[in-house]
Amino acid sequence: RRVACLHQSHLLEALAREGLQVDIEWNKELKHVEQDSSKVKAYFQDGTEEEGSILVGADGLFSTVRRLIFPDSEMIFTGKTCYSTIVECSLKSFAFETLGRLEIKRMPDGHGKKLESLQGAPLRIAMVPLKGERMFWFATLQANKELSNELSSKLPEFFSFWHEPVPSILRSSIKTGDARVLEDRHEGSQARGCVTGLLREAVYELEAPLPRWSSGRVALLGDACHPLSPNLAQGAALSIESAFKLAEAIAQSKDDHGSAFDMHQRSMQRRVTACTRVTEFTKVLAMFP
Repeated sequence: RRVACLHQSHLLEALAREGLQVDIEWNKELKHVEQDSSKVKAYFQDGTEEEGSILVGADGLFSTVRRLIFPDSEMIFTGKTCYSTIVECSLKSFAFETLGRLEIKRMPDGHGKKLESLQGAPLRIAMVPLKGERMFWFATLQANKELSNELSSKLPEFFSFWHEPVPSILRSSIKTGDARVLEDRHEGSQARGCVTGLLREAVYELEAPLPRWSSGRVALLGDACHPLSPNLAQGAALSIESAFKLAEAIAQSKDDHGSAFDMHQRSMQRRVTACTRVTEFTKVLAMFP
């Protein structure tokens, strides 16, 4: 099947054209949640609070809502780092993804001992055309978080033996320049990237799947409850689908939030399981020569 990729800004523009009226408050950090049989209340770091009949936590991989309602859920580092960017370049093909192993033909001065440990490490890259003369690519590399920062500018060299157009696109899109400060949300620290325009993120996942996606009047949505490792934006696609299914379940439940949350999980569980299997299968493939 062909893969279609939509930039987030274009999706937001499309939603805005539909006339959706949504009140958004920025710079709000959730501190605490309380609920009883009739309502749920959210307390924020700035001292404000909000009250409603239900609370939906769609706050991503490092979900604060999930941590508050399921404090035993743990995130673990997968050992992989993901590099990604959007470039002004037309991809003269359909979206594609290829797997291989790192082959370092020449050890750069001062990095030999560090890079020796990466020889033969699994590599993965995917490229997807976007609207207009633009494309998105991401690459994953098995490397510890400390070393991953130093490897950013070396990606063109690591993929130099790959099939075209991978080498040429990486050479043209990765430019050494001013350091970009990226926040490592899991560790609560900052990590410096060494390539302008390149996003570098350590890949985390849930230590164990959540048996339930809700607790009382609080429900989780998208990556907050079923995160996926980078796999052609399937996490984002599932989140959109999950939001639609949850809204549909709430509309059909006639104010029975428990039934709505159960209906939502049942309707999405099969899709989430299927996407998770594909992601896990890709991991297994990457481990073979």
